[in-house]
Amino acid sequence: MENKELLLQILKNTEDLKTRLDKVEENSEKRFVNLESRLDHIEKTHGERLQNIEKTHGERLQNIEKTHGERLENIENTHGKRLQNIENIVTRMEKEHGEKIQILFDYFVDQDSKNKRINSRIHRLCKKSDEHDTRIFALEFYKSEKLVSK
Repeated sequence: MENKELLLQILKNTEDLKTRLDKVEENSEKRFVNLESRLDHIEKTHGERLQNIEKTHGERLQNIEKTHGERLENIENTHGKRLQNIENIVTRMEKEHGEKIQILFDYFVDQDSKNKRINSRIHRLCKKSDEHDTRIFALEFYKSEKLVSK
């Protein structure tokens, strides 16, 4: 009997899950349809605007491209060697500065390890000093008690 009730409960739960999943799937489908329609609308409106811009400004852009393209080629030809020299100088500077930064970083790491060792030594000495203070206090207290009791 218990197995039958358990199976019926499991069957009921699976049916509930199936109905929930169907609802989720239905809602997702509605969202996708809505998104597709919105994307289609955006594509139509902006696609037409882009085509209009290309038509009206296409010739102007081609003329600008021709005139400035020629000027750019002239600049590249005349200043190409100078640009290459500048690029080489910058590369050399980057390398030299990189080496200097590496040296500074190595020095920093070395100093940091020295500082850690010094701090640990100071910490140990402070502990010893505290222990000595405690002993001195105890000895003075013991000595004063001895004198008072005499």
